Amino acid sequence: MASICAVCEKSSEVGGRIYNCDSCRRPLHADCIGLTATEIKALDLRQRVLKLFCLDCEKGLACLPKVLCKLNNLTDTVNKIDKFIFGNEDSTASLFKSEIVNEINDRVLRKNNVIFYNAKESDSELPEERKNFDLKIVMKSLSKICTVSETVKL
Repeated sequence: MASICAVCEKSSEVGGRIYNCDSCRRPLHADCIGLTATEIKALDLRQRVLKLFCLDCEKGLACLPKVLCKLNNLTDTVNKIDKFIFGNEDSTASLFKSEIVNEINDRVLRKNNVIFYNAKESDSELPEERKNFDLKIVMKSLSKICTVSETVKL
């Protein structure tokens, strides 16, 4: 089966010799990408050194130094933050670490919570009365959106 050139969309039978991009493997006619006779000879070598890239891959390669620079900057920033948080055992870093751990633990405890906004709060100081009051609010709210047929246990 003949390959179809990604540039002119013609087969190798019509447009001549096709080479594949060394990055994305996209087929390309030598004429469509302007290969010289010397480049064609170099690409045809068994142990070739010359690499062939389509325009899209070439653009991507041109951006690579910028991407690497940004990646290095990001890595440096992360390392500085890591060193600040975990490398310095002064009281500030230690406090910061404990706050992070406490926040994570608190989130784990609250992962199944449901929040009712604008719900009236109980005035009671007794935990059992507050719990019963909250249960009534929840049941009233649920009854407005669905039929509650099961007993709810808190």
